[in-house]
Amino acid sequence: MPTCVRVCSFDYPVVIFVEADLADDEGRQTIRSFTTTPRRLFVQVVQFKLPSFITSPVPRRAGNSKPIGYRHMCRFHAISVYRQPIMSTLSGIEYAWRLDDDSFLYRPITYDLFAFMRDRRLLYSYIQIRDEAPGLIRGLWETADEHVRAEGGDLPEFYATWKRTRIYYSNFEISAMSVWTSTKYCRLVDYIDRRGGIYYRRWGDAPIKTIAVTLLVPRDQTHHFVDVAYKHNIYTNRGRAKPP
Repeated sequence: MPTCVRVCSFDYPVVIFVEADLADDEGRQTIRSFTTTPRRLFVQVVQFKLPSFITSPVPRRAGNSKPIGYRHMCRFHAISVYRQPIMSTLSGIEYAWRLDDDSFLYRPITYDLFAFMRDRRLLYSYIQIRDEAPGLIRGLWETADEHVRAEGGDLPEFYATWKRTRIYYSNFEISAMSVWTSTKYCRLVDYIDRRGGIYYRRWGDAPIKTIAVTLLVPRDQTHHFVDVAYKHNIYTNRGRAKPP
């Protein structure tokens, strides 16, 4: 399950997360052959297993027939990725850009997206908002509501007015690490995680992170990158608009 980032001519570290079968010398060479080989390339091995609090039998397939491996991936991107050793080793990371192994950037990016985020004090950027099937988020938003009430906080307008079937298409996101490492985010996702819906119902990382963004990030600190030429699965953004 590689997660790859192509950084064009900008000298930023690139971290590729892989399972053990891609971590040997042959696997690393394969990874390098499919990238532009940035100067600072790191490979972090991840091992997936059910968390200890999942005690009831987990269905072999859940949601839209996704296997347990897919649900491991969802939990990884919502929670575990920010707790990987490499993330603390690479100190001073202010922003992170997530791309999947089947994400494609098919035109050069001519400006520094991280500097763009920093200079405008943005916290979260995305390339698409789409609808999620109601069956795949059954009980998720209600669980978030429970957590907010338990914390005694007020509901921000962003969260209160968000249509609950809408999600950020999180296979492309540039975000401030401070959002995901904050105490508020950690408490929120740990609460959601322990309800077990990631494994029993296939709650995805995209709706979980959408909840977090609408709860923790002011609306005016989000940004839609319409100019990046990007493809993932059947979605294509041709990036025809001029850069900002």
